Amino acid sequence: DSLTVTSDGSIAFEEQNAVDAQQEDGVKITNRGTIKTTTDGSDGVSAINGQSSLNLTVINSGTIWAKEDYGIKLIEAEKITITNEAGGTIKATPTDSGALYAIGGTTMGNCSTCVNGSTTSSGEGLTLHNYGTIDAYEDTVFGGQADSQISKKTKIYNYDGGTINATKTAAIRFMYAEDFELYNYEGATIQTQEHSYGVDLSGNASVPATDVIIDNAGTISSANSLALDLENASTISVTNSGTISAVENYGVFCMGCVNLTLTNSG
Repeated sequence: DSLTVTSDGSIAFEEQNAVDAQQEDGVKITNRGTIKTTTDGSDGVSAINGQSSLNLTVINSGTIWAKEDYGIKLIEAEKITITNEAGGTIKATPTDSGALYAIGGTTMGNCSTCVNGSTTSSGEGLTLHNYGTIDAYEDTVFGGQADSQISKKTKIYNYDGGTINATKTAAIRFMYAEDFELYNYEGATIQTQEHSYGVDLSGNASVPATDVIIDNAGTISSANSLALDLENASTISVTNSGTISAVENYGVFCMGCVNLTLTNSG
């Protein structure tokens, strides 16, 4: 079965989950208006809840906004496609220090609690196409930060005019990721405004991020250090014809990384 939710107006909810697709298969959400949660704390999370969903599609040209965490919550979700069109905004309140994760969740494409109670993962996680603005205070696009939170088979495309911004730390954070691809096109921006980690793909020596492809023709920047953190990552291809920069230390940080191919013409 499939469910299609089309919003041209406003869906505003004072508790969690303005739109709830948890453990659903084949849900399509098209938003041209506003979907938001409005309260602080745990009651203000998940404008769209896609936890443990399968084949979730979100097309946004309006505003998807969580007052606190998770504009779109994707813990243990599989085969997700999100398109944020030009003029669209997906955010957790970027001025609120408690507001994390505009998009994402742990173990995407790597579920143990899957649709219909299954424990069999597809091994396919998030595909994100961004032409608009994705924003949060920290961890804006998020796929985990512990070796028990590994997300798999992620593809992020940030197109001309697209911005992925973190007010403080980590515009994109997929620590320990498996099979991660990022394409940041000319005219596109990935940035932190106050601190480190434009893109964080670090891991540890025993559980590294693996099979990483970064192709940057736009701008990846950190207001402090570590614009692109690849610490301990393994099997990495970085192609840069744009700008990768940190105000302080390390545009590209690769301590302990293995099998890096770096091609720079920027």
